[in-house]
Amino acid sequence: MASAVETWRAWTGLGLDLEQCVRSTELRVSLGSDVLETVAKVRATRRAFDRVLAEVGSSIQLPIEGLPNRSMLTRYDVPTNLLRLTCATIGGALANVDHIVAPPYDLPVSEGSSLGERLARNLQFVLREESHLGWVVDPAGGSYYIERRSEALAEAAWERFQRFEREGGFSAALEAGSFQDEVIARRRSHEEAVSRRRAPIVGVTVYANPEEEPQHDPTALRSVVEGPSFAAPTLGTIVEIRAKLASGEDLFSDAAGERVHVVTPLPFTRWSRPFEELRDVRSIPSAEVCDRPACSSRTSGSAQRSLPGRRGSRTSWSPGGSSWSTTMDSKNPLLVLLRSRPRAPTSRASPETTRPMRLEAQCSQRSS
Repeated sequence: MASAVETWRAWTGLGLDLEQCVRSTELRVSLGSDVLETVAKVRATRRAFDRVLAEVGSSIQLPIEGLPNRSMLTRYDVPTNLLRLTCATIGGALANVDHIVAPPYDLPVSEGSSLGERLARNLQFVLREESHLGWVVDPAGGSYYIERRSEALAEAAWERFQRFEREGGFSAALEAGSFQDEVIARRRSHEEAVSRRRAPIVGVTVYANPEEEPQHDPTALRSVVEGPSFAAPTLGTIVEIRAKLASGEDLFSDAAGERVHVVTPLPFTRWSRPFEELRDVRSIPSAEVCDRPACSSRTSGSAQRSLPGRRGSRTSWSPGGSSWSTTMDSKNPLLVLLRSRPRAPTSRASPETTRPMRLEAQCSQRSS
């Protein structure tokens, strides 16, 4: 909102009509894999902008473009990305966005295959023609949770908008770095939740397949990094531009021919990247680093009652690239000891507890 209002002020200062400025504006909203949260966010965005337009005296309904969040895509277990994109598209459709632009599901491992582009294009058609998501005017209307969540998000957005206005506008907040600091703080909070698996990522942090090999193409990535920049090809390659910026050289002012303000950028990141980098190291051949660690379990007590413990151990070790085996030999240097909880004297109606009482790990060093 702050960026739109500041842009309108700049355009009207050049002599343009406010109604023309508003009609030339389109909103872009990031769509996540949480369907209900996505619906609430889009509804809150529309509600907050309606309030801004009412303040400036305009009754135009701004179009909204939904963009599925690319931060949720993963390089491992790539087919699960199609499910995430489907949830994001469903959330945008239920929130009545005007159009949705979905990326290919295999974008993290390539620039998008023909199959990925075809699925991204047909995903919306299937949801519209077969699921009939576009037939209902307001499918989320009347939902207590969505209404309350939308209201809370809209009020929080309005408070931040007023704070930006008091600080001198959105550009001033960017130059001061206050906006970036707030975004980074939110990002670190979510990264902490992902690292502790409070925000699970299927196929990466939970239910990971340690036998899966990396699918990304290092040659294609190297050609992009070492090739000319798409945004500024005259400034050199991405590696050269990064080195010049690190040395303090003002490349943007030289390219524009005038003094420009350089703000602190917000680098793009994917939530699964730390776990993927760990598994990339595990996949390197033993001649370069070490063998991929393997785990083996030993159970003390009832095997049936220790089954949840074995499953939990496998879920905990697999995201790091460790394979799991039921036998113990020289290839399995990591031993997980499980002891089931003793049966408690309970009534016949009470369920028997099956949680493991203790989980211990004993490691032995192997020579690479």
